[in-house]
Amino acid sequence: MSPESRYVEVDELLALMLDGKGLSASQVVRLETLLSEDSELLDQFVYSVALANDLQDVAAYAVSADGALDRDQQANRSTSSILSRARGLSLAALAASILIAAFSLTRHRVDDTENLQPPPGFEGFVATIIAQDHWNATSALPVGYRVPAGEFVVDEGIVELQFDSGPCLLVEGPAQIDIRSASEAHLSLGKVVFRDETDGLPFRLTTPQSQFIDHGTEYALAVTEENEEVHVFSGTVERTEGAAKVNGSVDLLKDGEAKRYSRIKQTPAEVLHVDPTMFVRELPTHDDDPLQKLLAIESFNYDDDNIVIDVQANGGTGWSSTWWPNGEKLPGHNEDDVALRIGESLVFGGRDESSHGGSLGYVGEWLVHRPLNENLSLARNDVRYVSFLFRPGELWSRPENTVKLIFQNPDQGVLEHRIAVGIDVARGHIRGELCGVLGQSPLPMANNSTYLIVMKILAAKENPDQLMIRVFQPHEPIGERETSSWTVTTPMSDSDDSFSLMSLYFNSTEEQRIDEIRVGSSWASVTYPWWATATSEL
Repeated sequence: MSPESRYVEVDELLALMLDGKGLSASQVVRLETLLSEDSELLDQFVYSVALANDLQDVAAYAVSADGALDRDQQANRSTSSILSRARGLSLAALAASILIAAFSLTRHRVDDTENLQPPPGFEGFVATIIAQDHWNATSALPVGYRVPAGEFVVDEGIVELQFDSGPCLLVEGPAQIDIRSASEAHLSLGKVVFRDETDGLPFRLTTPQSQFIDHGTEYALAVTEENEEVHVFSGTVERTEGAAKVNGSVDLLKDGEAKRYSRIKQTPAEVLHVDPTMFVRELPTHDDDPLQKLLAIESFNYDDDNIVIDVQANGGTGWSSTWWPNGEKLPGHNEDDVALRIGESLVFGGRDESSHGGSLGYVGEWLVHRPLNENLSLARNDVRYVSFLFRPGELWSRPENTVKLIFQNPDQGVLEHRIAVGIDVARGHIRGELCGVLGQSPLPMANNSTYLIVMKILAAKENPDQLMIRVFQPHEPIGERETSSWTVTTPMSDSDDSFSLMSLYFNSTEEQRIDEIRVGSSWASVTYPWWATATSEL
C-alpha cells in the first residue's frame, strides 16, 4: 500500500470519528495496525485528533483579557508533548487512547445540543435576499439575509429574492407571499416579477385562483382582490385554473403575451398588451459606494517589519486598538522569525492595484489578536461578511500547517463560543466553525498561489445562525452580486454570542500568509476591489 493510500484510509477512519458514528472493533484494529507501522502517520493522526478536540489551536491558550498566555490552562496541549507521548504508547495504550478520543468526539457532537435546536415552526432556509430598495416593513431584513419558509411581507418598497433552486422573485410592495419551499411560493396580493435563468426544475407560483409553472421564463404577476394579470416577457408560462384543482383548464402563454383573469366565475380571460412599465424588473446590483458598508480593513501597510510583534501596529480602520500577540513565542521558534513582510502584499486575480503594503504570516505557532470597534453579534437579525487573501506555502509537507481567522471574546476561546475559518494546508481542507458546529470541504490549492476567501455570517434573532465560506481560485471572476455557490456551509446553530475580538492563528512549518482583511455589512463592501468591473476610484 502506498503512503498516500495509508493517509487516505486513516483520514476516512478519522472522519467516522468526527462524524460521531464511532469505529467498529475491526476498524479500531485496522487503525492500530496502520499507526503502529508508520510513525509519520501516527503524528498526523494524533495531531488531527488534538485539533478536532480543540487542543491544538486558540482554545489551548485560554485567552485572557490582557492577552497573556495562561499556561496553567494549556498543560499537555502543545503538539510536541502530544506527539512525544503518542510515540511512546504501546499498542494497547494506543487502542485505549483511540477509543477515548472517539468517545470524546462523539460526546461533544451529540450531547452538546444547546446551540443546535431550531425554534418551533422553523422549516429551514430556502432563499436569500439579494437586493432591496426602500423596503419599509416591520420585518425588513438586510441584503444577504437568508429567508426561511413561511410568510413574507413587503409593506412598501421592493425586495428581490433568490431561491435556493435558482430562480429570482422580485417583490413589489404592498405584497403578501407564502414561501413554501425552494421551488414553490404563493402570492396572495401584490406584484412580482419571476425570472429563471438556470434551466433547472420548474418553479411553482400559485395565486388564489391559479397555478403558474415556468419554462425558462421571465414573467410578471399582479394580484388584486378582483383579478390577476400575467405578462410574459420571455419564455413560456403554463397557467392552470385553480391552484388546488387537478383537472383545471390550462392556458399556455408565450413571450410577448399577457392576460387578465377575473375572480368572477365563468368570466373569460381578457387578452392584454404586455406592459413592462407596470412592473419593476430589475434592481441595482450593489450600493453606489461599497465603502459605506465597510466596517474594518487591515492591509498591513506598515514600514517596520517588527511593528506587529512590538505591539505598535494600529493601521487600517475599524479597530479599537493595536494588534497584540498572545504571550511570548513558543519554545522552538527561531528568534529571527518575521511575522510582517513589508512591501510584499498579496495580489489576487492580477489586480495589484487592489493590494497595499505588506502581508502577515508566520513559521511556527503563533496567535495574534485585534479588537473590533463594532462587535459581531449573533443576537440580532444581521449579516456580516469577511474577506481576506491567503497564500499557502509548501503543500502536504507536514501535519502542522494550519491557519485560522477567528472571532471570539477574550475569555471564551472554545468551539461553542467562537466563529472561525480554518485552512488545513497539509490535508487540503477548509473548515468553518460556528458556535460548536462544523462544516468542512476539500480545498484544491497550489504552492504560492493567492486565494480570496469570503465568509458570510448570518445572525438571526429568532431563527438559527449559519456560516458560509466561499474560496475563489486565482483568476476566478467575482461578480458584483453575492454568489449562490458556497465552498462550505455549516450546519445551523442558535447562539446569542457577541464577539469583540478577531484573532489570527498560525501553526506552520512552512510560511503561510494572510493579507487584505475586510469586515463589512454587504458582499460588495468586502469584494469590490476584485470585481471584473472594478475601478481604481473605489
